[in-house]
Parts: sequence; structure tokens; C-alpha cells
Amino acid sequence: MKRHLYLTNQRRKLLLLLSLFFNFILSSHAEKLTFTQLTLPTNKSHTTWQHIIINPLTQQQFFTSEHNGKIKLYDSKGLSSKELLNVVDHYPNLVKLTAFSAHPSFKLVQQQGYLTFYTAHIESSKKNTSTTIINAPTYQGQTPYELVLIEWQFNDENLQKLKVTATSRKEIFRIGVPSQQTYITQLAFNPFIQPWQNHANQLFAVLMPDENNTDIPLYSGAILRVALEKFGAKNYRIPPANAFIDEPNINNEILISQLNLINNIHWFKQNPNQLYIRHRGKQQQKLSRIQLGDDFTSASKKADHLTDIKLSPNSSNGLIYRGEQLKAHRNKLLYLTWQEQWLLVALAPHAPYQPEIITSLEKLAMSPTAKPILTTDHQDELLVFDQSSNSAFQLFPAPVTAANKQHNPSHVDKPDENFYLAYFLLLTALFLLIALFYFSKKSSLSLLKKYLYEQFAQFEVDKHNNIIALYHRHQSEPAIKLPLNEVVESKIHLNDVEICHINSDENSVFSNNKEQKFNALLQQEKREKMIDERVRKYELILQDTKKKSYRICLYFRKGNQRMTKSKFDESTEQLLNWCWLFSAMLHPQHTEKRKILVTPTITSVSNTQKAPLSQQSNVETQKRPTNSDEHLPSNTASVNSVKKTDSEPHVSTPANQQASDIARDHPASDTSIVQALEKLAALKQQNLLSEQEFEQAKATILHQQKNTK
Repeated sequence: MKRHLYLTNQRRKLLLLLSLFFNFILSSHAEKLTFTQLTLPTNKSHTTWQHIIINPLTQQQFFTSEHNGKIKLYDSKGLSSKELLNVVDHYPNLVKLTAFSAHPSFKLVQQQGYLTFYTAHIESSKKNTSTTIINAPTYQGQTPYELVLIEWQFNDENLQKLKVTATSRKEIFRIGVPSQQTYITQLAFNPFIQPWQNHANQLFAVLMPDENNTDIPLYSGAILRVALEKFGAKNYRIPPANAFIDEPNINNEILISQLNLINNIHWFKQNPNQLYIRHRGKQQQKLSRIQLGDDFTSASKKADHLTDIKLSPNSSNGLIYRGEQLKAHRNKLLYLTWQEQWLLVALAPHAPYQPEIITSLEKLAMSPTAKPILTTDHQDELLVFDQSSNSAFQLFPAPVTAANKQHNPSHVDKPDENFYLAYFLLLTALFLLIALFYFSKKSSLSLLKKYLYEQFAQFEVDKHNNIIALYHRHQSEPAIKLPLNEVVESKIHLNDVEICHINSDENSVFSNNKEQKFNALLQQEKREKMIDERVRKYELILQDTKKKSYRICLYFRKGNQRMTKSKFDESTEQLLNWCWLFSAMLHPQHTEKRKILVTPTITSVSNTQKAPLSQQSNVETQKRPTNSDEHLPSNTASVNSVKKTDSEPHVSTPANQQASDIARDHPASDTSIVQALEKLAALKQQNLLSEQEFEQAKATILHQQKNTK
């Protein structure tokens, strides 16, 4: 395993070096930027722009929003400006306009979101309103202010004369807040989601924290996510994948909380289920990565911190660059910061996560106290707006022109001396890359098999002897027998991401809610297509009292080839049984009853054809305070039941209880007896009954049916 990981890391390092080399070759000219200055209309009101968005309908206009509630349309050539909307006209109690965003389908005719944009502002609380008001369930204080999210739509009779009417306004929701310091700072859509995909029309709202109520999830620095669809009396619905949809004490609209001050959120195309956030650390800004659905309400759960970012107080916003002119920096996070001069900085979404200075902008007429806004035009190329001087700059690579040649008399029309060296290095790098992939592909299968042989491949739990047996690949005898009471920690990894962690901490207790989230995550994983190089694997990691770890790879698949005997669903069921067992062992008083959905089948008395049973049974296992593991399912492969002798008297057991319930639900008839036995067989197939419990329950059913007759 170590050798496999070592070679894998070596290949990654070589690929990274080659990638950096290619970026150097491609960006050697692109990083020499020039700019064109755009003259803007005179700012007579001296108000600062809060957001700038290029008008998706034309290349020569852009929208701006101001704190005083005004939305304006500017001509990029400085010819005219037009006020499209003054939010104060509709909301006279407005304190401040805080966020502004256009729908990603703004220019798509007959699509939801056509000519639609969104604003968020803070105002004094409104007593009478029909809009849904979101209040923190556990907050007992006053909320004298409300955050209002509004959907607006332009009149499309004449796209050159856009205007907003009162009938085009729709309030999505209101949020009660205790102070003016808590407001929505960003409204955003995932730019990589297409209109026809499942997660389209989902709006993300970033909330500032309230310093006096950081223990309240809604006021702790949170990100809300809603789907912009009518749902009953609400003008939105809650996506089922939101983290707290089943938590009564946390607002279901919250996607993630406990993140302190969030400056920006971003998506990278390669990771649609992850968010990258720029937020406040103790000394400076931090860049962190979070998985959608992560729960940070527990103190032990932290965001995946990638790197610290040195930013000046007046640094610009960030954006993901998707243009063509700076090819070496596509899909990177770009921002402007002041360090003795204005610098354009890039941050890649992969290791080593170190900020890279693209170029300095010393030639731009921007003072150290400027407040620049970084945005893009229709071709996704960079635009810089300086609010202090009311000017804008378009950045692009500096071409070699005749004027450059005349300025440099020594220039002659021949290739640069470094060109041949760069060309030779490029060919060498290509040769090394081809060789690397050839040998890597040839040895990857053998390394993978070696990796699987070095790990444990299966486990069995013997509750009677209180041991867990670990098996190597293709071995029928256990390699290790570990006492159950020596296991102190259990982790489950799906594709190297931890999805379940149980230890001595009471917050780690397994529950039906956690099982539901566990299954939802797995269903999402199963929907992902297994392309050639994609890997799907299950790993169970145990730790004993001596802090020794045992890694068990239950399931491994690469592309369309499964390398393990167990199937994905079988491994899932085995791991869920283990979670319940282990949780009950460590926390017998806090582990709740497990609810399991059973779907049995019927075999007809007259023939051997099988038909699905038309009903389902919710089977709830029994919990006994005297024995911490009796309420958990028994697994003949992984969880074995305690044996009982025939001489023992008839007592109430889980098997008897199941038999009584099944017999009670079926009147006396031959077909009903078959149905009852089929249900019992289904319970045994689900590993809820041992062989002896099955026989005992079957005898009970037959006895009760005989007495009924």
C-alpha cells in the first residue's frame, strides 16, 4: 500500500511539475498585460457602486447597484446612464441595499429567469406582510430589522428600454435579524449548472454574522439555499439535500452555518458539490473548501482550510476566470490586492493552493486607497472598475506591434533565442508525459491489486464471543481476531471522504437521521457515472485502545471493473449494521431504536412463480436497557446472534415479537401462512434474525395459526 501511494504521489508530483511548465510556456506572453481605459459618466452623487454586472443582452452596457437602493444601467463607452429602479420607491423603510444578482438565464427567452434579477436589502420590520418570515427557532430576542429578498423582472416589450413595473416584483422571503450588522452580502447561482439540470434555479444567499449571537446558526455566518419555485404559500421551496431539513431547531433554508464572516463564495467546474469560501480568520483571510451538506454545528467539525490569503483592507472581490486570453489561469480564483502596488493574483483549486502573482498593475491610474471591483465582460475577460476615480480598465495580453519594434531599434524579425530552448523543453516534456502515462497505465492494475491485498477485505462480528474477525482478500480464515471491547473508534470513508465517525464523543452516536443522510449520500454517489478512471470505494477504519488502525476495503470499483467480491449495496448494508452495533456498544443509553424498511416477496401455493408483496412493513428493532446490542440487526456474515439452547423456556424475544406481529396481521388460511413465512424469510434475508431465531419464530407462527383454526 505504501509503495502504491508513494508511486501515486510521485506521478502526481511529476504531473504537477509538467502542468506548471506548460503554464509557464503558455503564459510567458499572456502575463504581460496591457489595458484600455473606459470613461464613465461623471458620478455627481458621489455614491459608490456595490456590485457591477455586465448586461447579458449587449456588450456595451452594465448594471450597477448602490447602497441607497438605486439600480442603474451604464453605457460602457460613457455615452449615457439610466436609472432603472429605485428600491426606496417600493420600500420606503430601506436602510441599505446589500446584494444584487442577475439570474443565469437572464437572456434565455422562454426560460425561467428571463430578464430576471434579484436584490436583497435590510429595512425596519414590517408588521403586516404576507411574505414568509424566517426567524431563528431558538432565538428569544427582538428582531427590529428584516432582510428582504426580492425577485424583479424587466418589461421585455423593448429590450433597449428596459424598465421595472410594480407588478413584476415578487418577495421571496424575509429574515428577522437583531441588528443592522447582519445582512445578506452575496446572492449567487452556481454558474456551471445548466437550466435543464436538477440543481438549476437554486439561489445561494450569504449572511453576515451577528457578533452577539454566534451560537444561533442563522446568525453565525451562514449560507442559505432555496429553489426559486412556488411551493404552497411560499415563493420558494427547500432543496431536499439541505443539511438541516430534518432539524426542528435549525432553519431548513440553511445550507451551512458557523462560518464567521464570509466574503465570497465560489464554485469550480470540477467540483459541483463543493463550495470554496473566502472568509475571515484570526489574522487574515482564509480560503477554505466545504462539501455541500457539511454540518459545522459540532465544535469538532471544521471547514477544510486550504491556505491563508494576504489581502489589503481595500482588496477587490474575487471571481473565477473563464476567459481565453489568460489561458494559464483559466478556472482559477482571481482578485486584486495592494502590496506596495496593485497586484493581480491567481489561486488554483488544487494543491499547493499558493497565491500566484499574475502581474502588477502599476501602470493603472489607481491610488493605494482605491476600492477596485473585478468583473468580466461578455467574453469573460477581465474588467477593473475604480470607484475612487470613476474609471474602468479592460485587461488583455499586450501584443507585439510595429510601435514596439520601432521603440526597440535592436529588434529584428527573427525568432527569440529562448524560443528554441522553450520548444526543445516542450518536446521533452511531451515525451516524458507520454512515457509516464504508458508505464503508469501498465503498472496501475498490478499496483491496485497489491493495494487491495495489503488491506483487509472483509470482517465478521461474533457477538457470542465478543470479537471482530478481519479477513484478507480471498482468505477463508481470519488474519486477526480483535476483541470488540478494544475497538474505540470507527470511521467510514467513501472515496477517501469521511462520511461516518463514531467514537466516545456522545455527538457521534448513530441515529435514524444519520442513516437517512448516509443513504441519501450513497444514492447521490450511485447516480454518478463510472467513467474509465473514476474510482468508487468503501473503507472501514477501526482503531483499538493501543491507537493501532485497521483499514478494511469492503468495496472497490474503477470504471466498469469491480475489484471486490461484495457489491455496493451489500457493503452499504453491512456497514450500516456495524454502525448501529458499534454505536450501541459505546453509547447504550443514547442509541435510539433503528427503523428498517422491509419489502418481502410472496411465493404462490399453487406454483413456484414469485410476485412482489403489495405492502411494506416498517420493522422497528427492540431496545433493551440490560443489553446494549440486542436491539441491533443480526448479520450472519458480519453480526452473529447469541445462541439459545432448546431447554430454555419460551420467553419474549425479538423473534417471538416479530412472529406474533406477523401472525396477528394474517388470518388463518394456507395463503396467509405462506405470506407470514415469506415475511419471516425476508427478515432473515435482511440479517435481522439468526438461523435459530428464524426456526423459533417459524414454529411460533405455525403454532399460532393452528390454534386460530
